[in-house]
Amino acid sequence: MPCQEPPAPPLPAPHLGRPPYLLELCNMAAAKAKKDCSLKDMLTKPTGPLEDRKPLPRGLCPSQAEEGQVTRSLMGAHFASLRDDIQAVKKDLLADLQEVQRNLEEFGDRVSAVEDHKAECEGELLHQEVLWLQDLHTELQAHAEDLENRSQQKNIRIRGVPSRTEGLGLKE
Repeated sequence: MPCQEPPAPPLPAPHLGRPPYLLELCNMAAAKAKKDCSLKDMLTKPTGPLEDRKPLPRGLCPSQAEEGQVTRSLMGAHFASLRDDIQAVKKDLLADLQEVQRNLEEFGDRVSAVEDHKAECEGELLHQEVLWLQDLHTELQAHAEDLENRSQQKNIRIRGVPSRTEGLGLKE
């Protein structure tokens, strides 16, 4: 009487967002489940004392149980490999993150230095412009005073002659 084949697990579709390693494991399990048990496997009894024997899952012959152990060990090895890969990627990401943080701090320091230099330059330019405007104000004030003095020099004042001609009764 042949062993009963356990139903093959449904294969997840790759488009459902499942990782490829899970698809690979499911395919391996389905391929192993499709193998027929030989008559020899069914008739062979496990050797060793009864205490060491583990009960087989219902419907499995000894070779399938061993294959299940192999599948578990393969899965364990695969998960250990994945864990190592994840740890390596995590370590690389942390190193990259630290480098980015260091670069960001350096960039912040440079921006602060540029802002300080800009403020210093603006202060100096403002001071120079104030000095220039003060000089210009003094120069314009002197020029206005000079023009006023020159305009008054051309005006002749004669004492004793009234400056208005209207009230004197003069005719033209």
